[in-house]
Amino acid sequence: MSTVNNMQIQDDEGNVFHPETSIEQIVGENGTQVFPGGKPGNMESSDMTTAFTESKMRENIKSGEKHRVLFGKIQKFFTDLKTVAFSGKYGDLSERPTLGGAAGYKVADNDTTNSSEFLSTARVAYEHGQEIDALSRDLGGLSFGQDADGNWGYKAGGADTVTPFKGDPDFDYEHGISIPYVVAAGNPNVLHYYTMTAEDAAYSYLALFAVTAGSVVSIELSGVSGPSIVCNKPGGSYSFALIANPVLNGKVNFRHGGTGDGHVYKLMIK
Repeated sequence: MSTVNNMQIQDDEGNVFHPETSIEQIVGENGTQVFPGGKPGNMESSDMTTAFTESKMRENIKSGEKHRVLFGKIQKFFTDLKTVAFSGKYGDLSERPTLGGAAGYKVADNDTTNSSEFLSTARVAYEHGQEIDALSRDLGGLSFGQDADGNWGYKAGGADTVTPFKGDPDFDYEHGISIPYVVAAGNPNVLHYYTMTAEDAAYSYLALFAVTAGSVVSIELSGVSGPSIVCNKPGGSYSFALIANPVLNGKVNFRHGGTGDGHVYKLMIK
């Protein structure tokens, strides 16, 4: 036989409480009171029901609260959860932000496209980085830096000095330079000579255009460190010499078959 009883609870001060939960009481054949679940004196909670109302505000549950309050708070949380909480999809978000940066591009795992719609993968970037490092190792000990004036240049073989890269040509010129001459005994040709200065040595190239009173017979170079070009017109009174990497006190000799003054016009180029 089974009956449904409404429980009544009284505290130490005599206050009477009537819980909303009803318990089905089962009496066995021998009159022993049995609760759902089987054994006398045990109550099986899976058969209990609780009436509750959804809370109006989201609040955290607290120890000691009644079941109807606890379940009301829990239902409020579930009600406020949006679809994305269960789907996990970006498309279910409300007020979605506009994604910029990488999210707006496609991915290319190669280096064969130049389309602005693609970004390369980390693998491609890593492989190209390795190639660039290999190129740096194959520069024969060259490294790069800036000199005291902030000019970019290179350092060779572990040297500390930075050699600036050459930019726009730097040049200077001087004209009407009188050049002395000597007459050697037994030599019919007069020797006019030009001696290179410290200013000349500071430049990469020195171009000399010489004008003499007599026809130039030959041009001789001494103390010159770099390759040079010399030319003169047979029977003419002018000649030309171009010297690479001029050195201090290097000489250019112009021999001609006459007397009189000689002059040089020079152009210095860096």
